[in-house]
Order: sequence, then C-alpha cells, then structure tokens
Amino acid sequence: MKKIDIEFYNKHGWVLIKEAIPLTIINELKVRGIKLREWVEDKVGTPSEYGPLLHWKGVGCAGMYDEYLLKFYQSALMFDIVSQLLDSQTIFKYNDQMVIKLPDDDFGFDIHADNEFGNENKDGSIHTVNMGVALDEFTDMNGTLEVLNLNDEEWVTVYPQAGDIIAINGNTKHCSSPNYSEDSRGLYACVYSEKQLNHANFYRDQFIEKFIL
Repeated sequence: MKKIDIEFYNKHGWVLIKEAIPLTIINELKVRGIKLREWVEDKVGTPSEYGPLLHWKGVGCAGMYDEYLLKFYQSALMFDIVSQLLDSQTIFKYNDQMVIKLPDDDFGFDIHADNEFGNENKDGSIHTVNMGVALDEFTDMNGTLEVLNLNDEEWVTVYPQAGDIIAINGNTKHCSSPNYSEDSRGLYACVYSEKQLNHANFYRDQFIEKFIL
C-alpha cells in the first residue's frame, strides 16, 4: 500500500503523492484521454449522457466512454490510496474527469472548490477528494495547479510529474491557467466521496469491485 502523508492532507487540504501510478498505465491513460478530448471537441455545449448535463472540454464520467478508464477509476490501486485519504473502507464513486489541455490551448480553470458544484454538498459537509492523476510533467507554461492551503490561506503552486497524484479536498480552492506550450498537458481527475452524492448524471454507486490493471 502506498504511504500517504495524511497529516499534511488533513492540515492543508491537499497532498502531492509522488510516483503513485506506474508510467505504463499513465501512457495508456494519456492516449485514451487525448482521443476523448478530440472526440468531445465538436460536442461542446450539446447534451451529455453521462456526467454534466452538457458536454465541455473536460470529459466527465470518462469511464463510461472507455472501459480501461473505468477499470482504472475502480482499481485496487486507487482504492488503496483514496481509502486512506477518506479514512474509510466505504467509498462512493462520483466522477472521473479527463482534462486534456491541447498544445497552445486556451483552456484553464478559475478559482473554485469542487464542492461548490451540485446542490447536495455546497456546505462541504461530505468529505470528497479529487485524485488528480498527472499524465504529464506540469509546468508554468502548460498550466500547472495552484492550491489554497486550508490552514493558512496561502497559495501554493504545485508541479506534479507524470505518475504523481495531487489529491485535493473538495473544500480546497484551486485553479490552473491555459496551456501555452507546444505539447498537451493531461490530468485524470478521479473524484470519490465518503457518502453517495446525487448530482446530474454522475456516478452514484459504491466503489466495490476493485480491478487489477
């Protein structure tokens, strides 16, 4: 089991988990992620069957479009990590969002906390965590992540490498800028909850079956 700095996560509202995912898996996730980004490009603004009500550049519930992604989202590897962060063996799925910033892509995220979305958990009383799996090296040029510490309200810029996970509490504010580089920048944001959430067309089932990749 991967050792996580739970004390840091509980104090700051986020933690960087180094070398969490083997690069062979990362490469597979990235290939499939880019295909999904290209697929959704012409569908932005149209009704979505899974995840958010409308398609956008980030593909919500990506596992519903790709069996390998769904197995990764429900893998024993991810369960071992998220169960430590949520301090529970009872975990619910919510969203596995593929976020690929294409080269020179005006695609960024304004300051937000994940729990701000959806009516059921706006008060943040239900513990959710966004397990952001880095598919590339994050830099200032390609739109790395900035997070706001829960304890001291200081902004921190985080630079994950491919295979790292940046785990962000659902109440932690964060943002990222567009990709100004010549290469794509990918993040597979796997979100889990300690309780069932009922929002739009996102997952509502318990994380029970644990796949081995």
